[in-house]
Amino acid sequence: MESVSTLEEAQEFIDNESITMNDVLDKNKRELVLIAQPLNIPMIASTTKDQLVPLINNKLFATPLPEVPKSESQLQLELAEVEAEAKARVEIEVRKAEVEAQAQSHAQVQIRQAELDHEFRMRVSATPSNNYNTFDAGKNIRLVPTFNESDANKYFQLFEKVANEFKWPREYWTILLQSVLQGKAQITYASLSPDVTGQQR
Repeated sequence: MESVSTLEEAQEFIDNESITMNDVLDKNKRELVLIAQPLNIPMIASTTKDQLVPLINNKLFATPLPEVPKSESQLQLELAEVEAEAKARVEIEVRKAEVEAQAQSHAQVQIRQAELDHEFRMRVSATPSNNYNTFDAGKNIRLVPTFNESDANKYFQLFEKVANEFKWPREYWTILLQSVLQGKAQITYASLSPDVTGQQR
């Protein structure tokens, strides 16, 4: 290995990929001082060769420290965090879907109820009238028994008894019932198609 007497030669020595630690050890202090300058190694006049050699070797041949493997507890903690985030995202999406489904179902019930209300008004307005036999569904609604959701079967028996007593035409029973239904019964009735409600008459 050639001697180093200038900074240019020191840089050439540093750039030489074939140099070894022994090549550095073979240099005298003056050469090592020149080599240390491009490597930005701090030194003073009293710095010895024995001090410069390990400093230069560390700059030229140092290898990166191996990555410290993560402990099992760290890996479990990170995995738990990832799972928690994924679960939270899934719960948000599920809740969002439930809210959208409920809103859509409520809207459908409202639309169906509006259709039934319109049908009710149309039937009342189309009620045939004459001087001898006129049935006013609007006036008879107040005579319909209050709906008892806890015992629907008993209520329908009571309704039929009242309807027969007041001689309500059967074609108006559905209209009158619709006016008092509440809770689940109202929602169930509202969800029926017009064909089904018509058959119930």
